Amino acid sequence: MHREQLDLGAFAVPVGVVDQAVDSVERVLRAVHGKQDLHCVFSPFGGGNSSGWPTVSASGPRPSPQVIDMFKHILVPTDGSKLAAKGIKVGVRLAKALGAKVTGVYVILPYVPPVYGEMGVVLPGTALEEYRKFSQKAAHKALAAVEREAKAAGVSCALQAVYDAPTWRGILATARKRKCDAIAMATHGQGGISGLLLGSVTSRVLAHSKIPVVVTR
Repeated sequence: MHREQLDLGAFAVPVGVVDQAVDSVERVLRAVHGKQDLHCVFSPFGGGNSSGWPTVSASGPRPSPQVIDMFKHILVPTDGSKLAAKGIKVGVRLAKALGAKVTGVYVILPYVPPVYGEMGVVLPGTALEEYRKFSQKAAHKALAAVEREAKAAGVSCALQAVYDAPTWRGILATARKRKCDAIAMATHGQGGISGLLLGSVTSRVLAHSKIPVVVTR
């Protein structure tokens, strides 16, 4: 049994697997291009239209171009972990289905210098130059995974490593600067939306984001 769940905005939408959400998008695209009748319902928030986002229904007219143009640039945050790889796959697949581009972002926390103890003893720390080299190497490796996934899918991709703190703020700042329409990321979440279950970074992004956030676990 699949445990993946799609969280959009403030809504948690069980879709079985993310594939169903992507399939819905692909059906909308085919319908818009006149290749087949519309047989799906698509809404960014997975239900209703109380959010103000356009909804496509099976019995309604052909979808508005607004539906297709809604997501043209998806931000894909990564920390290089196996979990983040799930978010990368979802972000790239959605981008491919919508004809959108992606930007991979890796947030590097600012350098914290060694701390001196009360007795004048230097507590263990990492030299600035060493920290920079380590961080840049980690960022390059993590972002390379986004580039590989996008290249394999034929999706246009840009990469960016930013220095910011906390991490969630760096993600949202990048989304604003890059003018992204949505954010796709993964979480450790095992249930409903909460800081403890979703993880601090994801929950903060959800709480403060002005654009839809697609969360998979």
